[in-house]
Amino acid sequence: MTTARDIMTPHAECVNADESLVQAAQKMARLEVGSLPICGPDHRLKGILTDRDIVIKALAQGKDPSSCTASELAQGKPVTIGADDDDTHEILRTMAEHKVRACPSSTDTTWSASSPWPTSPRPCPTPPSATCSTP
Repeated sequence: MTTARDIMTPHAECVNADESLVQAAQKMARLEVGSLPICGPDHRLKGILTDRDIVIKALAQGKDPSSCTASELAQGKPVTIGADDDDTHEILRTMAEHKVRACPSSTDTTWSASSPWPTSPRPCPTPPSATCSTP
Protein backbone atom coordinates (compact mmCIF):
# COMPACT_ATOMS: atom_id res chain seq x y z
CA MET A 1 0.00 0.00 0.00
CA THR A 2 1.40 3.39 -1.01
CA THR A 3 0.83 5.97 1.73
CA ALA A 4 0.99 9.76 1.79
CA ARG A 5 4.52 9.52 3.19
CA ASP A 6 5.63 7.79 -0.03
CA ILE A 7 4.50 10.66 -2.28
CA MET A 8 4.69 13.74 -0.07
CA THR A 9 7.18 16.57 -0.23
CA PRO A 10 8.93 16.42 3.13
CA HIS A 11 9.61 19.60 5.08
CA ALA A 12 7.39 21.84 2.96
CA GLU A 13 8.03 25.54 3.48
CA CYS A 14 5.20 27.70 4.75
CA VAL A 15 4.17 31.24 4.02
CA ASN A 16 3.49 33.33 7.11
CA ALA A 17 -0.12 34.44 7.47
CA ASP A 18 0.96 38.09 7.53
CA GLU A 19 3.14 37.89 4.40
CA SER A 20 1.88 39.70 1.32
CA LEU A 21 0.71 37.84 -1.75
CA VAL A 22 3.71 39.29 -3.59
CA GLN A 23 6.04 37.70 -1.02
CA ALA A 24 4.12 34.43 -1.23
CA ALA A 25 4.30 34.42 -5.04
CA GLN A 26 8.03 35.13 -4.91
CA LYS A 27 8.50 32.20 -2.50
CA MET A 28 6.46 29.94 -4.81
CA ALA A 29 8.62 31.00 -7.76
CA ARG A 30 11.86 30.41 -5.82
CA LEU A 31 10.70 26.96 -4.70
CA GLU A 32 9.10 26.12 -8.06
CA VAL A 33 5.78 25.16 -6.41
CA GLY A 34 2.18 26.18 -6.98
CA SER A 35 0.99 26.09 -3.37
CA LEU A 36 2.24 26.73 0.15
CA PRO A 37 0.83 25.99 3.60
CA ILE A 38 -0.19 29.17 5.46
CA CYS A 39 1.15 29.31 9.02
CA GLY A 40 -0.14 31.66 11.69
CA PRO A 41 1.84 33.49 14.36
CA ASP A 42 1.28 30.45 16.59
CA HIS A 43 3.07 28.31 13.96
CA ARG A 44 -0.11 26.33 13.35
CA LEU A 45 -1.51 25.51 9.94
CA LYS A 46 -4.15 28.06 8.87
CA GLY A 47 -4.73 26.96 5.29
CA ILE A 48 -3.17 26.50 1.88
CA LEU A 49 -2.37 29.30 -0.56
CA THR A 50 -2.21 28.43 -4.25
CA ASP A 51 -1.06 30.37 -7.26
CA ARG A 52 -4.66 30.06 -8.49
CA ASP A 53 -5.93 31.67 -5.25
CA ILE A 54 -3.66 34.65 -5.87
CA VAL A 55 -4.97 35.08 -9.41
CA ILE A 56 -8.69 34.33 -8.89
CA LYS A 57 -9.32 35.59 -5.36
CA ALA A 58 -6.98 38.59 -5.38
CA LEU A 59 -5.84 39.87 -8.78
CA ALA A 60 -9.12 39.20 -10.60
CA GLN A 61 -10.98 40.91 -7.74
CA GLY A 62 -8.81 44.02 -8.00
CA LYS A 63 -7.01 43.47 -4.69
CA ASP A 64 -3.50 44.87 -4.29
CA PRO A 65 -1.17 41.84 -3.94
CA SER A 66 1.42 43.91 -2.09
CA SER A 67 -1.03 44.81 0.69
CA CYS A 68 -3.26 41.69 0.71
CA THR A 69 -1.93 38.99 3.04
CA ALA A 70 -1.91 35.22 2.76
CA SER A 71 -4.28 34.94 5.73
CA GLU A 72 -6.91 36.98 3.88
CA LEU A 73 -7.21 34.11 1.40
CA ALA A 74 -7.23 31.30 3.98
CA GLN A 75 -10.78 30.03 4.15
CA GLY A 76 -12.30 27.48 6.49
CA LYS A 77 -10.54 24.62 8.21
CA PRO A 78 -7.54 23.22 6.28
CA VAL A 79 -8.04 19.80 4.71
CA THR A 80 -5.28 17.44 5.88
CA ILE A 81 -4.37 13.79 5.51
CA GLY A 82 -2.41 11.39 7.70
CA ALA A 83 1.09 10.70 6.39
CA ASP A 84 1.20 7.14 7.65
CA ASP A 85 -2.49 6.24 7.69
CA ASP A 86 -3.91 7.41 4.37
CA ASP A 87 -3.21 5.44 1.21
CA THR A 88 -3.26 7.00 -2.26
CA HIS A 89 -6.91 6.08 -2.84
CA GLU A 90 -7.95 7.87 0.36
CA ILE A 91 -5.76 10.86 -0.53
CA LEU A 92 -7.35 11.20 -3.98
CA ARG A 93 -10.86 10.71 -2.55
CA THR A 94 -10.27 13.40 0.09
CA MET A 95 -8.78 15.82 -2.41
CA ALA A 96 -11.62 15.26 -4.90
CA GLU A 97 -14.27 15.60 -2.18
CA HIS A 98 -12.85 18.94 -1.04
CA LYS A 99 -11.85 20.08 -4.55
CA VAL A 100 -8.20 20.70 -3.65
CA ARG A 101 -5.05 19.97 -5.66
CA ALA A 102 -2.64 19.79 -2.72
CA CYS A 103 -3.09 18.70 0.85
CA PRO A 104 -0.81 18.94 3.88
CA SER A 105 -0.12 15.67 5.62
CA SER A 106 0.68 15.43 9.28
CA THR A 107 3.06 13.15 11.11
CA ASP A 108 4.08 13.24 14.74
CA THR A 109 6.87 15.67 13.94
CA THR A 110 6.26 17.52 10.67
CA TRP A 111 3.87 19.02 8.19
CA SER A 112 4.53 18.07 4.60
CA ALA A 113 2.71 18.68 1.35
CA SER A 114 1.07 15.84 -0.55
CA SER A 115 -0.12 15.86 -4.09
CA PRO A 116 -1.04 13.01 -6.41
CA TRP A 117 2.09 13.70 -8.47
CA PRO A 118 5.68 12.90 -7.49
CA THR A 119 7.46 15.92 -6.05
CA SER A 120 10.98 16.76 -5.05
CA PRO A 121 12.06 17.49 -1.47
CA ARG A 122 12.27 21.11 -0.31
CA PRO A 123 14.76 21.78 2.48
CA CYS A 124 13.12 23.41 5.48
CA PRO A 125 13.29 22.33 9.12
CA THR A 126 9.96 22.03 10.87
CA PRO A 127 9.31 22.05 14.61
CA PRO A 128 7.51 19.12 16.23
CA SER A 129 3.82 18.37 16.47
CA ALA A 130 1.52 19.74 13.80
CA THR A 131 3.24 23.05 13.32
CA CYS A 132 4.68 24.92 10.37
CA SER A 133 7.84 26.93 10.04
CA THR A 134 9.27 29.40 7.61
CA PRO A 135 12.93 30.05 6.93
